[in-house]
Amino acid sequence: MSKTLKLAGLIAVALSLMSVGTAQAASRVATANAAVLKPIVITEDANMDFGSVVAPTGAAANFVLDAADTVATCPTTCLGTPLSGAFTLSGASSRAVTISFSAGDTLVGPGPAMALGTYTHDAGGAPTLDALGALSFNVGATLTVGDGQTDGNYTGTYTVTVNYN
Repeated sequence: MSKTLKLAGLIAVALSLMSVGTAQAASRVATANAAVLKPIVITEDANMDFGSVVAPTGAAANFVLDAADTVATCPTTCLGTPLSGAFTLSGASSRAVTISFSAGDTLVGPGPAMALGTYTHDAGGAPTLDALGALSFNVGATLTVGDGQTDGNYTGTYTVTVNYN
């Protein structure tokens, strides 16, 4: 038994010597930061309105409303006063934003749905909120009117999305 105890004692001492000095720990206090921005609020100031257009014959046609209240492309006859969509943003001052639009939108009415898309805006290539956190811009789009489209009033929606860069 004494040999067994001596052997166990030697093993215990050997194991404790092996672990001495092999572990080393270090620590450092680090810094974390966060910038909290006001949520972006989008206000629609004016509805987009293509005015009255005469239905094309022979093939569908694209009517292009630019962001300056002009039907820039009118393949038939365009009447009335077209109006670009108008929006005002509010958010964090002097912050860059991206403006994007929904896809697959349509205007519906008494005839087949008409595609609305290829949106444009006049906020420039790098839109930025001003020092007060505001930005106003207009939106244009392309409306595809079908060959012999049924006359009547058509309406639909589209989505404007704005994100901070």
